[in-house]
Amino acid sequence: MSLKNMPVKQQLSVLLGSVLLCILLLACYSYQSLTTVMINGQLYKQIIVSNNLIAESCHLPNILLNLF
Repeated sequence: MSLKNMPVKQQLSVLLGSVLLCILLLACYSYQSLTTVMINGQLYKQIIVSNNLIAESCHLPNILLNLF
C-alpha cells in the first residue's frame, strides 16, 4: 500500500513511528559513545595503558645509567 493511498491518521502514525525509531537509534548510539569515552571506559583504559608504557620506556635509559 502506498503512503499516498493511506488515510491521514495512518500517515501520521507511520511518521511518528519513524521519528521514534530514529530517536531510539540516536539514543543507543549516544549511550554507546559515552560509555566508550567515559572515565574508566574502554578507550580511557587503553589511553592509560599506553601512557604508562611510554612513561616506563622513557625512564628506562635513566635507570640503566644510574646502575653504572
